[in-house]
Amino acid sequence: MWPPPYRSPGLMSRCAAPFLVLSLMAVGCHSGSTVRVRNGQAFEERSIDAQAYAAYLHGRIYEAKGELSRAAVKYAMVLSIDPYAAAAWVRLGSIYCLSDPSKSSSAWDKAQYLEPDAPELWLAKARCELKRRNPQLALFNAQHAARFEPASTEATVLVATAASLSRNADLEVTWLLGGAAMHPTYAPFWQAILDSDNLPVFERRYAAGKLTSLRPIDESAVPPPYVHRPVSTRGGRAIRDQQLDLALEFALGKDDTAAARQAAIFLGINPLQLAMRALREGSYGVALNEAELILSVDSSQSSAWIVGLLAADRCRDSVRFEALLRRAPNSMSSADPTLQALLLDLVQSRAGNAAQLLKDRIDTRP
Repeated sequence: MWPPPYRSPGLMSRCAAPFLVLSLMAVGCHSGSTVRVRNGQAFEERSIDAQAYAAYLHGRIYEAKGELSRAAVKYAMVLSIDPYAAAAWVRLGSIYCLSDPSKSSSAWDKAQYLEPDAPELWLAKARCELKRRNPQLALFNAQHAARFEPASTEATVLVATAASLSRNADLEVTWLLGGAAMHPTYAPFWQAILDSDNLPVFERRYAAGKLTSLRPIDESAVPPPYVHRPVSTRGGRAIRDQQLDLALEFALGKDDTAAARQAAIFLGINPLQLAMRALREGSYGVALNEAELILSVDSSQSSAWIVGLLAADRCRDSVRFEALLRRAPNSMSSADPTLQALLLDLVQSRAGNAAQLLKDRIDTRP
């Protein structure tokens, strides 16, 4: 989505009649202005210079990459073309938050003069004050952001975070639970509830469950950013891991490979560990799938080969069993001793070529 357009004072009147919106979008309310729709409401605003808008977008890209000096150059370019661009002043204030507080404050003063009710201005100031370790000021600014945009999920999380750091437990809990109730699919609320020391264990345990259910189930998916955020307390970490372990057990009970892999990712369980646990818990489909995945990357992985054979045997999948036999590694020396013992049992239960091949592999171990 493109960033919201910046606005200037004096051009903020609403075109109130809904049936006029389409025609106003086409022709504008007067020359030199345009009508934009936000949150279902039409606003008459001035037109934006295309060159300034392009420079603003480049600034946002550089900022996202962490190239702050290049971003500042782009925002300065915007302002040289259009000094009323409040959004560019907001971004400059954010860039200079820690490196030059006076320049940051000056930029934000200009933005506030141009557009005092812009939620992004107050959000930026709240984020900055948290970085400066001024939770009371962060709380003040975050509450202003929520006042101008009550549905803002980020403002709600910032209010709760700042309230917690200000030791205002009641305010933190009220905003967290209220925000989660209003936006139950917004993961940062549940992460903040899990991290909070001011909520009872049952609430945090429920939050851990919600976080688990909100994670992507596709095993190829990259874990979302909030997974990597540090949990603030040992209790929160323990609750999270316990919930994830329960999710893994549930996935193994259903023989659901995708869900099992996803839970394993967040628990830090590697593919071989998952394959061995699945075999141990009777989830033979998961064990076989995981073993084949490992062997597709490293065909010499003898433990994975044994797990695959055992799982295919338990599943009575002769096609995959024979395919695994043909992929037998040259050495068994690195295989887990328990798995080697299980392989010997499998040899004794098999007859014919399969048994002879297995015996040859075991007898020729270096």
